[in-house]
Amino acid sequence: MAWRTRGAPKRLSTDTAEMSATIDWLEKELPDDHWSRPFAPQIKVGSLNYYPDTGTLYYDNQKGLKRQALSAFQAAVKRQQDEIWGGD
Repeated sequence: MAWRTRGAPKRLSTDTAEMSATIDWLEKELPDDHWSRPFAPQIKVGSLNYYPDTGTLYYDNQKGLKRQALSAFQAAVKRQQDEIWGGD
């Protein structure tokens, strides 16, 4: 896919524990083409953006929400998955 030629690799040797936990969860829960890593600190699932190291969670064109834990990101991904992809 074209987006794979841009952005950061899905895993980096410098990943923090927070980023690694997020990626571990995504690899178990979503097909590889349903999420990306546009920049080293960012994970993107559809219009949802998450920065695991700061806990910033927001949708495209919106302000960031207050600091969120991985569990908030997981809940948002599951809601989006149900709405867009029909869930599992």
